[in-house]
Order: sequence, then structure tokens, then C-alpha cells
Amino acid sequence: MLPMTLGRIPQSDLVLKDSEVSGKHARIDWNPNTLRWELVDMGSLNGTFLNSQAVTHPDVGSRRWSAPAELADGDIITLGSSSKVSVQISLQNQQVPVGVGMVSDAMITRRTGKKLPMEDVSCYQYPLTGAQQFGLFAIFDGHGGDGAAKAASRILPENVVKILSQKETIERVLTCSNASDVLKCAFDLTEAALNHQVVQQLSFLFGLIRTKIALPSALISVTRHVL
Repeated sequence: MLPMTLGRIPQSDLVLKDSEVSGKHARIDWNPNTLRWELVDMGSLNGTFLNSQAVTHPDVGSRRWSAPAELADGDIITLGSSSKVSVQISLQNQQVPVGVGMVSDAMITRRTGKKLPMEDVSCYQYPLTGAQQFGLFAIFDGHGGDGAAKAASRILPENVVKILSQKETIERVLTCSNASDVLKCAFDLTEAALNHQVVQQLSFLFGLIRTKIALPSALISVTRHVL
């Protein structure tokens, strides 16, 4: 659900485990008046930067929220000095998932000199095909790989549209201005679909093992991708 918050605390929509990132650092929201995505610094201690330009309140050091800054495709958001978030915005009706995730974890970079691959995947669709009154923006956390996150970014919008195909559901959402029940049901259906895919993949792997095909490296690679 919008707005999307970025910060160090677990309650953030995008959690960045960096000591330079404030608990509630920044947020991204959709402006229905300008039809643009906007970035706001939430009074962070070490600042928010958009393409190296500071996004801060005029009274520097006041810890007050900044004015919103419009986001564009390809922008780079920097929280503190090293945690970076890349922004990719799809065109309307485009259903290709877009990546919005951590480019590097500052703590790991300082300790090992390595950068983490982007594993978080987001999906932005507005309007939803088959549910023109609604849009969807979601971030899928990729643990140990982006395979499941990419699959979820394809399946979840389809499930949301299926649920919203019922007229009474649409009326209830518009009347209450609350789509939490729709999202919960869509999440459950998506999780079930992902679990089914994992079972199918594991059955395939066990089939390879039973037939004694000697592909240990391939088996390890596929298993990691699935899990």
C-alpha cells in the first residue's frame, strides 16, 4: 500500500540495514494531481539525495520533512552516503515488472568490498488490465535470489484482477476506500501458486536423482534458484 517508506526499521516497506539510514528516512508516493511519483525526505539525519542533489527541508538540520521531488525513470536515490536505490518506472499498461531494490548494502561493502546483486523486484501497473479503476505497486523481497520475486510479480497482479472482476468487490473497495481484503486474498493465492511451482520443480529434481543422471552442479544451481 502507498505511500512506500524507506528506512532502517523493520516496519519500513524497503528496509536498508545501514547505520547511516534513519529509522524512517524517506518515502515514495503517487501524486494524483500531477500524475507523478514523488520522493520526500522524512527529516533524516544524514540526508536523502536524488541524482546527487539533496532533497531536504530549507531549514537544514531541523529534521523536518522536505518538499516532494518528482521521480523519473532511471533516477538514483541515495540514503546517507552509500545506500542507493535505483528507480525504474514503466509506462501505463506495460506489464513488465520493474526493479526497485538495493544496489548495495553499505555494511557488507565496507566489510567485504563486495556489492550485493539486486534481488528485490517491484511491479507497477496502472491501470490494471481488466480493472481499469485500480493500479498496483508492490515490492517483492528476493531472499537468496530473484526467481521467486519475479514469479510473484507476474502472478500477484493476475490474482488481484481476478478478485476485482466481481462487481460487489469493486463496490465494497470503492465505498470503504480499503483494498486490504483484496490484497490478502491475492497474496494467499500467489503464495499457493508459488508453492505449487516449487513442488513441481522438486519433483523434477527427484526424478533426475531416481534416474541417476549425474548432474550435481546443475541440481545445486536449480535448487538455489527455486528456494
